[in-house]
Amino acid sequence: MEIGSLVQKFFRTDEIQNVKSLHLRTGQIVQGKILKLMNEQFVMISINGMKVIAKSEIPLREGQKSFFLVISEENGLPKLKLLNTYETNNHSLPITDLLKTLQLKDNVQNRNLLATLIEKRIPLSKDNVLTIEQYLLQTKSDITTVLHGVEILNDLNLPITFANIRATEEFFHGEDLLSKFTLLSQQLNEEIVLREQSNDNSEEVKLLKQVEKEIRDLLTSLFISKDNIEGKELQSSIKKYLRYLRPEANMETSFKQKLELLLGIREKLPDRIIATLETIVYSLHGQQLMIEQDSNLFTQTILQFPHFIPFSEQPVYVQIHSKKKGNRSIDLEDVRLVFLFQFPNLGDLIVQLDLFQKQMIVRLYNDHPSISEIVKTIAGKFEEFMKNQGYQISGIQVRTIKELKGRQQFPSSTTPYQGVDIRI
Repeated sequence: MEIGSLVQKFFRTDEIQNVKSLHLRTGQIVQGKILKLMNEQFVMISINGMKVIAKSEIPLREGQKSFFLVISEENGLPKLKLLNTYETNNHSLPITDLLKTLQLKDNVQNRNLLATLIEKRIPLSKDNVLTIEQYLLQTKSDITTVLHGVEILNDLNLPITFANIRATEEFFHGEDLLSKFTLLSQQLNEEIVLREQSNDNSEEVKLLKQVEKEIRDLLTSLFISKDNIEGKELQSSIKKYLRYLRPEANMETSFKQKLELLLGIREKLPDRIIATLETIVYSLHGQQLMIEQDSNLFTQTILQFPHFIPFSEQPVYVQIHSKKKGNRSIDLEDVRLVFLFQFPNLGDLIVQLDLFQKQMIVRLYNDHPSISEIVKTIAGKFEEFMKNQGYQISGIQVRTIKELKGRQQFPSSTTPYQGVDIRI
């Protein structure tokens, strides 16, 4: 079972398209606010707008706003290093400090870009800022369109590179692929005719004919043309086809390779063909990114689910930490899930599920005097539910939030301070 299926079953809904996610990666700078001191060790912190339960190793106060640098331990658990604290909504001072931390020039352009990234809650790093800045300068693209692509790459835990930004921009905001393919087919035909008139029988002409035939075959296989379908519906059809076309089908890959071969002889082709080829290749690269798995060893993800609990208007937050297994992003035989519910009557409820080899330990933390009795009434049904999902409940523990403690790998309070301020 995939993690998404398991979480869907927890909430008894298939409507998860509005779920927000945050992936923490080493080297990022994120914006945080201390929402609540849970006990002497743990705090509720908002990271880029997502609520997280974390262990603090330095004195903090409620309402404190800070920027944090994400670093990582060998076991993959992320740690946050406090960079600075600010008291007002005016970001001018922290932005100046961030520019120094990121070793970036303090100028109007960098300050404005950093302010926009912070406003959109995009995690910061020196390489990311420089890449976005370079992309805007070279392409003259609209910053809103560019940052939309950056947000998509960040949500998918993919690297923010020049090529990836161009690919997402072309895929989501470029002209529909039918128009691109049709234009390229016309341009190739014109070029083939000109070369045949001059008795050109070179390998380049053979490649031009192969690619032109590939385009015609592709459009024929989709049963579409400009005459029988509207542009918007057509764009959706082609994107759906290409998005779910897997490499093992050995169709898209070979077709893209032939397009890239044409780009390899760009000095022998007219500029108009090169320009059209580039837009198509980036569109195909963009759809590949949408189905691509990231290569990080660990998954540390924070999810925000909209109002799935009928008697609570607060979102539900889930922290997921796991090693990856095969081509899956989550190893469901060795994973920790931490749910944060906020109820009007019960208050904060933290549910920690530790899953290992189909065994599950459940720990609930809440300060309401009736929580133990409530858990007793639902424990049997919950155990039966999880048994149907293939899990055996090894124990259910109920504790107050003051008894919330870290896992064994967390150092005790007597451990020498090693520059780590918050552990998630």
